[in-house]
Amino acid sequence: FYQGKMNDAENDYRHVLKIASDMRDTIGIIMAYNNIGEVNIEQDSAAKALQNLTVAYNFANTIHNPEMLAASTKTLGYVYLQLDSLPLAVKSFTTAAQLSRGQGNLVTTCKALTGLAKTYLKQQQYKEALLQGNEALQLAKQMGQAQLLRDANEVVASAYEGLHDGLNALSHYKMYKLYADSIHNFESERAALTDKAE
Repeated sequence: FYQGKMNDAENDYRHVLKIASDMRDTIGIIMAYNNIGEVNIEQDSAAKALQNLTVAYNFANTIHNPEMLAASTKTLGYVYLQLDSLPLAVKSFTTAAQLSRGQGNLVTTCKALTGLAKTYLKQQQYKEALLQGNEALQLAKQMGQAQLLRDANEVVASAYEGLHDGLNALSHYKMYKLYADSIHNFESERAALTDKAE
């Protein structure tokens, strides 16, 4: 079921890409390639994601659009993380965080910092992971978005666990579960309402 939804999403974004291309809408093209790349990540197709995100990045770089560069670079960071190309992931997430901060885009900054923390966790650099994770958590709290709070609490809990601080790890793990369950319940209710409407 999930894979079918991802395929549908990719097809929808490819349709958007065609429309944006026909209209010569460069921003629309960049967003479509970036969204296709994000779907590819969810499909565990890193090679396809890398290809689509590189196109998005190149378009954004050509028109010198920092917001689109930040989005593409952040998502490239997640591809590099998936591929275990950790130095490239660190570079991508750091660049994305700097670009998005400069644009005042807190969501992309938070996601980039969370990705950076996940990368440091893979490298077993727990203090650095905690530093980046806490910064992401503070931004997530400012925005109050459940998904961002879930993800930031998860990396902070893992960093504390790596530092053998069980009390703080448990505290953040509980917050992670709270937000994860809240998101799951919301999605279940939405799916039930959609089924009922059909």
